[in-house]
Amino acid sequence: MPCQSTSNVFWLDRELIDTTLKHLLKTYTGDDDVRIRVLRDIVNEGWDLFLRVLDDGSIIPSSLAVSILAYPFKNKLTDLPRT
Repeated sequence: MPCQSTSNVFWLDRELIDTTLKHLLKTYTGDDDVRIRVLRDIVNEGWDLFLRVLDDGSIIPSSLAVSILAYPFKNKLTDLPRT
């Protein structure tokens, strides 16, 4: 019998996270590194952030970045009639 596992997923409010990350990026004075670039991407590209809480109490941060270029209707957005 397979092991049953459940988890809860929590969306992190983008406005609150953006404010916090912008403050961190403004006050960071060290060398540019991968972690800082990811934080900048999260802010600049509007990523959605989530926390997944597992049965054992572990927490897994997750992110989702969606580009409008990935949508099949992207050409319709750029080819709108001009008024």
